[in-house]
Amino acid sequence: MSPEDSAELAEPVSEPPPYILGERGAPLEAPENTLSGLRRALEAGAEGVSSDIRATEDGELILMADEDLDRTTDGEGPVAARGLRELFELDAGAWVAKRFAGEPIPTLEEVLSLSGYAGRPAPAHLLLLKTPRLASSMTRVLSSIVTRRLIRVGCVDKESALELATAGHPSLLFLHEPDPEVLAY
Repeated sequence: MSPEDSAELAEPVSEPPPYILGERGAPLEAPENTLSGLRRALEAGAEGVSSDIRATEDGELILMADEDLDRTTDGEGPVAARGLRELFELDAGAWVAKRFAGEPIPTLEEVLSLSGYAGRPAPAHLLLLKTPRLASSMTRVLSSIVTRRLIRVGCVDKESALELATAGHPSLLFLHEPDPEVLAY
């Protein structure tokens, strides 16, 4: 292999980091994992957002950090026990301030349709699948995206990470504690 060939192989396959991402949007200024929070992070100059993804009872992907609705909405109980229509009726903003009252829980499709601010390109997205076995739903949504944007999907299980990578979607495997089997992988 010539030096020119090795230099060609060393070229990055995507835009290089570091990126400044608003984790869950701008949670000190707006409700976390809501469109108003994500927009606030982008308005403040973040190049993208990091969002937590969970599935509803009917398999739709939404933004929600917690397993239960209690902390960030006026609902209670597990997210996975509610359908999308029922979740749309909940208020995900009033717990932060009156001006956010009525803020809905957004779907993944709504989040991925966010545009850039101040002439900047579409925002980068780091999407963390909070539970295993969401890769098929994520692949379905990502395959419907038409505009080019940087999207990375974080997974909590290696099966989801492999499924996404096989489908052509770059993925990351998040470890919350050392797991010798996963580290060996």
